[in-house]
Amino acid sequence: MLVSSIGSGRVASASRKDYADAAAAVLTTEGHDGKVYELSGDYAWTQDELAAAISKATGKNVVYTPVNSEQHAAILKSAGLDDGTIGFVIALDSNISDGVLAETSGELAALIGHPTTPLEEGLVEALG
Repeated sequence: MLVSSIGSGRVASASRKDYADAAAAVLTTEGHDGKVYELSGDYAWTQDELAAAISKATGKNVVYTPVNSEQHAAILKSAGLDDGTIGFVIALDSNISDGVLAETSGELAALIGHPTTPLEEGLVEALG
C-alpha cells in the first residue's frame, strides 16, 4: 500500500542518472555560467501511476490510498517518525497537492540531449 496526503497532485521527477547526466553536462560544456535551471522529468505522474509503476517494477500489487493530512500525520507518528520529519512530509505533500512539483520545463531533457527516464524504468534501475 502507498499512502500519502497528495491527493491527485503530480510530481515531475527524474532518475538519479538523468540528474547526474545534467550535472556532467553543465560541468563539461560551455554556456552555463550564471544560469539557473529548473530540472524536472518530462512527465508529471500521480500517486496512482506511481503505485502501478512500483507494482510492475517489483511484481507486487501496490495500491495508492489517499488520506488527509491529519490521518497521514497519525500514520507517520505510529511508524515512529519524529514531529519535525512528520511536519516536513506533510508540508511537502501539501505542496505537491497544490501543484508545486508538477511543472515539466523540458530543461533537463535539453541538457542531457534526450527524453528523461520514464518512471517505471527509473524504479527498475534503482532497484537494481
